[in-house]
Amino acid sequence: MTGETSEYTGREIVDMVEGIDLYTTNDEKVGHIAEVSTDYIVVEEGDMFERAMFIPRSAVQESGEDRWTVQGDVWQYATDQRPEGGDQYTGMAATDETSDVGPSRQTDLGDDTERIQVHEEDLQARKVSREAGEVVVQKQVVEEVKTIDVPVMREEVRVERRPVTDGDQTADASGAFTGDTIRVPVMEEDVEVRKIPRAVEEVEISKVRTQDTKHVEDTVRREQVDIDDASGRTTEDRS
Repeated sequence: MTGETSEYTGREIVDMVEGIDLYTTNDEKVGHIAEVSTDYIVVEEGDMFERAMFIPRSAVQESGEDRWTVQGDVWQYATDQRPEGGDQYTGMAATDETSDVGPSRQTDLGDDTERIQVHEEDLQARKVSREAGEVVVQKQVVEEVKTIDVPVMREEVRVERRPVTDGDQTADASGAFTGDTIRVPVMEEDVEVRKIPRAVEEVEISKVRTQDTKHVEDTVRREQVDIDDASGRTTEDRS
């Protein structure tokens, strides 16, 4: 018999077991086992819980000297309500970790000095790089209709008719009343179109780092010392 009382159940502790952690079947740590009974175990706040939780003993398998495994979904079993029954209590895990309210002890100071360290938590942030997305720069071919005006020349045949005057009537008439054909070639300019590629713009791609400020917050704990002095003989000196 240990003579100690469980802080979770108020029952007497009849045996002690040392440092056992609870894991899932995926090897994820649930937390530290604080107490063990025939009906359930108590897991202290830790990796998954923010407060002590009760898990049925039937859902837990002893998989090693310092680790047990919960079978199935731990959230299916875990509850912060103490189960009824289970009067036969078998143990409490001895651990270096402390709960919010630790066990009490009585000491006779005499001429000595007893010291209690009071702790508080600070926030410490570290920056990790992660991929936030990507920018895709892609060239595409877009067609459009462009119009230009080109001046061109063409030849025309001008035919002029003049009346014959009296002085011209003695002209040579040897070719009279015979057929005659005159062919006059005419020329014109046409436009041949060809497309010539030319660079009109250059796109330069680079990464630039900018700095922002991100606000982070979390809940931190601190310890405080409460003095319950029924005798009225305590003096407090804050240095």
